[in-house]
Amino acid sequence: MLLVARLNQTKVCWLSRKKKGDKTQHNGKLFCPLVNLLPNTSSLLKSVTLELLLIIIIIIIIIIIIIIIIVITIIIIINSIIIIILELSIGELIAKFQGALGSHYKNNGLPLYGVSEMRTFAELHTPGLFNAILNIILRKDSRLSEDRRHLQEQRTVALLHILAYFRCA
Repeated sequence: MLLVARLNQTKVCWLSRKKKGDKTQHNGKLFCPLVNLLPNTSSLLKSVTLELLLIIIIIIIIIIIIIIIIVITIIIIINSIIIIILELSIGELIAKFQGALGSHYKNNGLPLYGVSEMRTFAELHTPGLFNAILNIILRKDSRLSEDRRHLQEQRTVALLHILAYFRCA
């Protein structure tokens, strides 16, 4: 009977076994039927080894592709969750800002048309909203001049007033 295929130097050999009663014992003898049948066993072993190596490489590539697909799917799901959270957060921040700005003007507060006044007011009542809107309209360019940045900050002040107006209308 054939029990185990194993490599013995460059030959494929099997360990033979004898059955004695209900216990199996190994007689320790190796026989290599392929050596007797084929004159060039080492070339057969090389081709079998290459086929096995090719199968292992294909399996590894398939596993890597599956892992990449899973990672991409996870990234897409996380991005979707972040977008939903940000939309909810910005909506909540705008609602809070609208309430705070309405209360400010109902209590005869000073106009908030200056960048520094609006930034201070927004950071006090809705931390992060002013910078979130500013970052949306700013170009990601290091060549942005101070005048252009100041113009975008003034536009952010105007947008905050407009958003508050539409939310209460």
